[in-house]
Amino acid sequence: MNTRQSRPGVWAITLLTCLALFGGQSAFAWEHGSAKPRVEAAGWICKPDPLGKDGCAEVKLGITAKTNKANMADGRFDYMNRLSKYNVKGRINSLTVNPNPTPGPSHPCFTSAVFFDLDNNPLTPDVQVGGAPLDQPYANVSGTCDDGDSCTFDATVVDDDSGKHKPDYVCNLHMHGMDKKGKREDYDDPGQPLQHGKVEVHPE
Repeated sequence: MNTRQSRPGVWAITLLTCLALFGGQSAFAWEHGSAKPRVEAAGWICKPDPLGKDGCAEVKLGITAKTNKANMADGRFDYMNRLSKYNVKGRINSLTVNPNPTPGPSHPCFTSAVFFDLDNNPLTPDVQVGGAPLDQPYANVSGTCDDGDSCTFDATVVDDDSGKHKPDYVCNLHMHGMDKKGKREDYDDPGQPLQHGKVEVHPE
């Protein structure tokens, strides 16, 4: 499905859900209508944790980032580990949008991709059978916590509209730091599908 003809009703519900989860000062509290590159993402991913349900700690994410009139990154992020109660909010200070990526080792999500060699020939390209789609629009974002350098946040979000019922992805996720309650999170993940949410990448 084309992102420019996306599901406005579903996206609106996702935004409202994340506003309820993260509170009134969520990542989505910014004006719309910019013609600059921008990205919005909301949902949750499974952080492997033996103490969580089905071996997962549910990590909720909210991202809104854009390039402002001064061509600088501007936006917000929310991150919450529901199992450990680690919860931070912060500002986006770096944004890169790629609407037409070339699949290959230079792709930021390459390490999360799963390939199958059809003919056992290393000279022919493998077929991707899992992981983040390497030919779909993506955005790289990074940021820091509102209270300074207590945490750093980096992620690539992939907007997969190549077919029905295909999940968007979060890959190269790095969260390191401490929240206001003294809880610490050190998490690095090559890639996870986004659950019950959506990524929208707008290159214009």
